[in-house]
Amino acid sequence: MSSAELVALSAGTGVPIERLRAMMTGATMARMSERIREWLLTKEGQAALDQLRVSLMRTIRQAEAGSRDRERRHAISEQAGLRCIDGSTAYVTS
Repeated sequence: MSSAELVALSAGTGVPIERLRAMMTGATMARMSERIREWLLTKEGQAALDQLRVSLMRTIRQAEAGSRDRERRHAISEQAGLRCIDGSTAYVTS
């Protein structure tokens, strides 16, 4: 938003220009980012971060296991003379 637009908005709403600037996305995101950084320094923030790490690692392990299962099914189907259609688990004979 340009300075002229802020002046017009301020005049029309009665809200001070500095207050309008503080409501803009960039300013709001900067405040939230700073609060998150501060929160991560607390015990609660560290505990939440640890939980997030555990959850992400579980998700990664499950995705890796799923990938290995798909590779194994694909190898078995090829050995049986079958082929995969569009990466799905549906197979047709060759």
